[in-house]
Order: sequence, then structure tokens, then C-alpha cells
Amino acid sequence: MGTGAISILFRNFPYGSDTLPMRVFSAIFFFLNLFLFILFNVLTLTRYIIFPDIWSIMIRHPVQSLYIGTYPMGAATLINVSVSLLYSNWHIGGKPFLYTLWAFWWVDSAISVLCAFPMVHIMMTKQDHALNRMTAIWILPVVASIVAASSGGVLAPELAKYSTNHALLTLTLSLIMVSIGEALAVMMLTVYFFRLIVHGIPQGGSVISTFIPLGPMSQGGYCVLLLGTGFRSILPLSYGKSEFLRASTTGEIINVGVYANLTIELYYTLDSPFFRIYGCILAGATLVLWCGVFVRTLMFVRNGAIFEAPCLEEIDMARSEKRKEDAGNGHAVGNVTSR
Repeated sequence: MGTGAISILFRNFPYGSDTLPMRVFSAIFFFLNLFLFILFNVLTLTRYIIFPDIWSIMIRHPVQSLYIGTYPMGAATLINVSVSLLYSNWHIGGKPFLYTLWAFWWVDSAISVLCAFPMVHIMMTKQDHALNRMTAIWILPVVASIVAASSGGVLAPELAKYSTNHALLTLTLSLIMVSIGEALAVMMLTVYFFRLIVHGIPQGGSVISTFIPLGPMSQGGYCVLLLGTGFRSILPLSYGKSEFLRASTTGEIINVGVYANLTIELYYTLDSPFFRIYGCILAGATLVLWCGVFVRTLMFVRNGAIFEAPCLEEIDMARSEKRKEDAGNGHAVGNVTSR
């Protein structure tokens, strides 16, 4: 997901985005993102096929289960770069490739909606949550629909070249998804703000989660800009002479990345030098952050820590405690019997 954000930033960079080096860098990160996406799909499917009981344990975990929302978000970054770079710039695949990406977008959108509604229901009915333990990670399941809506905004202008109806359908569904996603995100952010006031900033490593609200807010703004441009190009509406309307950790990488992407899109929309320079600074900061996380991830892969599941650690600890209790009870019974 974070790797995909870097690929998108290289593609949308305000300086030299259409030059060959920028396209090559965007393609490098795209194919790295694709490789990692396929690899972890295979590893995850293998885990759940060999150990099917892990799924029910994971889905009830109050933290690990929320990261399910990052799956469709990661897939959406692949769709975005495939459309903007492989199809639009390098003209790979033609119409069949574009409509294949559109089909993937439908699948991604369906998964995003499933993350938003059933996952929130599971949080209410199957998991144990408390206000003092709340972090901004709660937002992850609902952000997926906003990211999928952004992908619809990227796809629609290209679909319009073949079918206005398909493009309009994509834009309309994207508008519905971003509206639902933003509404749910604002509700959760309100609760999160209340939690910060009452219980203070999260302690330890959880403090990094305070950057997560950048995700839904920035991605929502970026999505609205894309959808507005798409609707204006398709619908026969007049907007007058307004210049404004005339212009067309890994979790933290995506949040800072979408903020940078929003800033760059504001530059393209408003033709503002400020947003151009600020977007470049944010894009550079995102790349530096990605490099740090990538090196850290390689260290975790080397020592095997990345493959440990928090939900299974808690189950193992519970079993260990139960064994100690059983052993203690057995020892006590033995002493009574000997007397």
C-alpha cells in the first residue's frame, strides 16, 4: 500500500512527471508493489488453508482484524498506476486492458464496502473495545471505500473515451462510496478526538496512529477533486467563468502519501506555486519514510518477526496461563491426597 503510494507520487510529481526517468521510477515501484501484493496474497492464502481456524481468531482480534481494510487500498494503488501509466502513457493493452482494470475495480469496490459495513458490525458485536484503548486504526475499514472511489475517479476519464454511460456509472458509484466513507470516518474521528481529550495521547508505539486521520481527510479531498473533474468533463453543465472550476509506519506512508497527492492535485487544479512546492516537499518526505520502513521491514523478515500474528500470541499466552493454573491445581490436589 505504501509502496503503491510512492509509485503514484512519482507519476503525479509536479516537476517532470512526463519525463522518462519519472515514468521509470513509477514503474519500478509499481512492479515492486505488484510483486509484494501477489507474494503476500499467496502467503496469506497458504496460512488460512493450512490453519483455517486462524481466520475466526483473527477476525475477533480488536486490532489485527482492522487491517483488513488495507487490502483493497493496496489493490487500488495498483489499479491507479495501471490506468495512469501503463494504459494512458505507454498504451499497453488497449481497450481490453482498460476494461479488465474496470472489472478489478468492481471487485475492489465490493471488498471495500464489505470492509466498511460488516467489519464495523463485527467491531460492535464480536470484539472487545474500550474508549481508553481506542486508536485511529478504527478508521482503516471505512477508508477503503474512499480509496476505491478515488480509483473510480482515475478510471472514469479513460472509460469516457469508449462509453459515457460506463464512465458516468463509475463516477456516480464513486461519489456514493466517498460520501459513505467520509461520513463514517468523521463519526469515528469525533469519537477519537473525544478519546484524546479524556485519556490523552496514546502511549508507546501507538502514538504513531495519530497520523492515520490524514488518510481519510486527504484521500477524500483528492477523490472529490477527481470526481468533480470527471463529472464536469462528462455532464453538459456550465460552471461560468470560474478559474477554480475550469482546471481539471506502511500505514503512515499511505497517509502522508495521500496528503502529498492531494497537495499536488490542488496545484494542478489551482495552478498554485505554493501547492507545487509544498507537494514536492511532502512527496520527498514520503519517499524518505518509505525507505526507512522498507529497511526496517527487511530486518523483520530476516529475524522472522514480521510473520508473527498478534492474535495467535494472545491465544498462546492464554493457553500458557491455563497450563500453569492446571499444574498448580494438580500440585495442590496431590498435596491434599498425600496428607
